[in-house]
Amino acid sequence: MKRLLTTLLILSLCLTPILGAEANPKRDYWPTKAWRTAKPASQDVLPNQLEKIRRFAEKDGGTQALIIIRGGYIVGEWYFHGAKASDIHQSASVAKSFTSAVVGKAIADGKIKGPKQSVGDFSKNGQFKAVTIEDLLTMSSGIQWTHKQNSELRTAARTGTFLGFIKKQSLGKKPGAKFQYKSCDPTLLSCIIHKATGQSMRDYGMEKIFRPIGLTELKWRGDSNGTTNGAAGIKTTARHYARFGYLFLNEGHWDGADILPKQWVKRSTVFSKGPNKNYGYLWWHRAYKIAALKGSYAAKGLGTQRVIVIPNLDMVVVRLGKNPTMKKGRWENELLNLVANSVKSKGTGKKQSKARIGKK
Repeated sequence: MKRLLTTLLILSLCLTPILGAEANPKRDYWPTKAWRTAKPASQDVLPNQLEKIRRFAEKDGGTQALIIIRGGYIVGEWYFHGAKASDIHQSASVAKSFTSAVVGKAIADGKIKGPKQSVGDFSKNGQFKAVTIEDLLTMSSGIQWTHKQNSELRTAARTGTFLGFIKKQSLGKKPGAKFQYKSCDPTLLSCIIHKATGQSMRDYGMEKIFRPIGLTELKWRGDSNGTTNGAAGIKTTARHYARFGYLFLNEGHWDGADILPKQWVKRSTVFSKGPNKNYGYLWWHRAYKIAALKGSYAAKGLGTQRVIVIPNLDMVVVRLGKNPTMKKGRWENELLNLVANSVKSKGTGKKQSKARIGKK
């Protein structure tokens, strides 16, 4: 009996971080209906530094939309090359981070048992029995895949189904052993969400996550069976992408409700048990030298689409458009240097470091 009680206690401690939600940040408003703007100085942002960010974006050759949010207020918002605030923007692989959020919600709702559940539980054929939900979230399923198959998967959406195409593949490496960035893993997660909830990932996400935070306009491509593309295909406005980032900045909490478990947000954006230490659960993060940027993470898509969350500065940065003329790594470093140096303090009166991120 004592041994049983001990086992139950251990299980409860393991499950609580996944299913529990503890974040209750204090905000003076929530942008469910509309974002509020504020003068930069009111949010401790230096106007002259913000102007440097605007000029940088204007000259980079590709940015169409850029939003800077600090303390829940838009302190900088610019549109270039004929774009405007009402435009919807495709964001390519930013959708992968949306997929991660929906998976976390499905686990919290009991539709999926947890990250360690076998993919085989959702499929009659057992070739992926050794693959877990976590393997898919960390892009380490081991499923044999080439870059060419990314486009073939998109073709399958028009002529058949995502699941039908993925089932034809086989394991090439031990699940969890090697990181391989590919469309297969997040799209297979979408197929699992569809089976587990009876709804497409897009519809389930709209009901449980996106509509409650005011993200009411979301186009997300799917296949002929209505299964959502877990790897790409989202189109929405820059301000809506900002809402998604703001949900994560607030650790899954929104206006009195825990939309996502706090620990799921942490596992997605920091937790790197997989083979790539810069990749969590379909979110990118890295070790920044500047103290203010430590713990930052991003949803990234082809064309340098970005939803960047900077918890230490209470900021969200959204950038949409085409690739800049500058190399992407250097461009992102330059942007984040400017952002970090735009905040006078973190609310404690301490000045931000003027150190720079090393160029790639």
